[in-house]
Amino acid sequence: MDMLLYWPARLVIAVLQSLPLRVVARIGRAGGGLAYWLDARHRRVALNNLARCFGAEKSPAQIRALAKENFRRIGENFSCAVKTAGMSPEELKPYVRCVGVEKMLPHQTRGRPQSRIVAIGHFGNFELFARLCQFVPGFKCATTYRALRQPSLNRLIQSLRERSGCLFFERRTEAAALKGAISDTGLLLGLLADQHAGDNGLRLPFFGQDCSTSAAPALFALRYDCPLHTGICYRVGLARWNIEAGDEIPTRENGRPRSTEAIMRDVNHAFEAAVRRDPANWFWVHNRWKPGKWRPDAVLTMLTRDKLADLWLHHPAVDAVLACSRRDTLWSVAKKMRAGNFQIGLALPNSHRSALELWLARISHRIGYSRPWRNCFLTTRVLPRPDAVTMRKRPLAEIQELIAGPAPVARPPSSRAHHIHQYLHLVAALGANPEPLPPFLEVTEAEVAAANQKFSLTSGGTWFGLNPGAEYGPAKRWLPDRFIAAATETQKRANCRWLIVGGPADVSIAAGITDSLQQTFPSAPPLNLAGRTTLRELCALLKCCRLLLSNDTGPMHVAAAVGTPVVAIFGSTSPELTGPGLPGDSRHHLLKSNAPCSPCFLRACPIDFRCMKGIEIEPVIAAVLSACASRPHSQDAL
Repeated sequence: MDMLLYWPARLVIAVLQSLPLRVVARIGRAGGGLAYWLDARHRRVALNNLARCFGAEKSPAQIRALAKENFRRIGENFSCAVKTAGMSPEELKPYVRCVGVEKMLPHQTRGRPQSRIVAIGHFGNFELFARLCQFVPGFKCATTYRALRQPSLNRLIQSLRERSGCLFFERRTEAAALKGAISDTGLLLGLLADQHAGDNGLRLPFFGQDCSTSAAPALFALRYDCPLHTGICYRVGLARWNIEAGDEIPTRENGRPRSTEAIMRDVNHAFEAAVRRDPANWFWVHNRWKPGKWRPDAVLTMLTRDKLADLWLHHPAVDAVLACSRRDTLWSVAKKMRAGNFQIGLALPNSHRSALELWLARISHRIGYSRPWRNCFLTTRVLPRPDAVTMRKRPLAEIQELIAGPAPVARPPSSRAHHIHQYLHLVAALGANPEPLPPFLEVTEAEVAAANQKFSLTSGGTWFGLNPGAEYGPAKRWLPDRFIAAATETQKRANCRWLIVGGPADVSIAAGITDSLQQTFPSAPPLNLAGRTTLRELCALLKCCRLLLSNDTGPMHVAAAVGTPVVAIFGSTSPELTGPGLPGDSRHHLLKSNAPCSPCFLRACPIDFRCMKGIEIEPVIAAVLSACASRPHSQDAL
């Protein structure tokens, strides 16, 4: 690959250097205009960045025109950089002018010229900064670079640059040599300061929004007591440029060093002024605002179905909730998000639609798992975790093969197979800590008191929750007669009462269990609230319960998130992948059978329902009593 790139690059360089500079500039502009139409990814970056900075001042048509001209300028500058690298100072003089050179005239320190730091940016033909010393006598120019991965191509590019007489230091491997040079000789050290500096950069405003900013110019100026300037290369015509030296940026105040943040804030202000002066002159195809480490001051908005929106009320980590319904179209959801002017979008589902919605909403940074047919809508594509387990629905033929053959050797999933790690791995792309915390939903004391009063729970004794339904389908529902038997025996042993919960689809199952328990315990009957509570009331009621006996379904996760121990029964699904709370939490008891076809992840069993029939009543009773014993009475909400 190295040589495949080297020889075409060498040929292009030879051709460009043989042509007049203005011809090279026109070729570059044509190539940049073509790249605007062919390079969709960088076109989107440029348009998004321009809209971020000028969306309130310019129309979409003006922003598109700016982006097109920016691509032409980039093509012109890159082509001209190849040509000017081989030109002598005399040949270059008619095309380049240095403005404000008197600001950089050397100060003598112990007989040697004092080094100066120049914070440079991706303005115009910024490679011309390597020729700055021919306009500022008494200095030697120096700068840093990052070597290419292809050795031959890297040597070719460096051979072009070094014709200027500028010293180049590889930033990762030659830091010591750079420090020695700036200590011993008078340098004009140019340091790029307008690109994303990663997670270790300073977070400073640029066009009103925080971005990662390199502290290198300020650090060098402070450490070596060097004056600091900015340098901007302006295009003033076809293949003609002015290099303008900015006023000295103070590095001390009242005799004491200023902070690096204050110094680089001034550099950002100077760069912002330069961008506003000629918006098409900057390198808009890189992104200073891409996300770094997760910030505590970030505003988090949760997009969710309207039926689940109330779950996030009072949650300390959620600033706002954006609700959508089943009636909302792809376009209407995107329109709602676009109105929020979000900078980062995290697609938690793996669906094509979730990525397309973020793209249509014009969110600059769109992060999600890499999947075919949706990668083009994401700016950050996260590869799957090595220990991720796919929840794949088994076909009937595979199920029949499993139950007909010898029992398969049980291979427990990795301790990090739980789906919680799937989401944490995704948010780690934002710089967030991927170590799990217990799922949490906030329920206020006022909500608990209101639910107690509304449903008359305060004088009912010790309440155990029972959730016999499952919206996903019958394959996730333990047999109703077994629920009745387990609840009956548990009430005899624990002297509890049952609070039966569920949604509208669970009313029939809940009614049958209620009737049976009421006949057995007429003096301590169950309270059937299936289909009668709001989502917030359900949260409060589950918090009131000593424990919850449940199938693998939504209320199971809600109970764990409000702090209530859970006894959960799994049939077609996997407790290792979607169990409640943190994986391995000893407060929760998860039961499953040894059916060889489980988990199949089907809604309905295609054979004989052996996964649920294999879970006997007595182990469930034992698990409920154990969960009850693990939670002292003092922890009950009632």
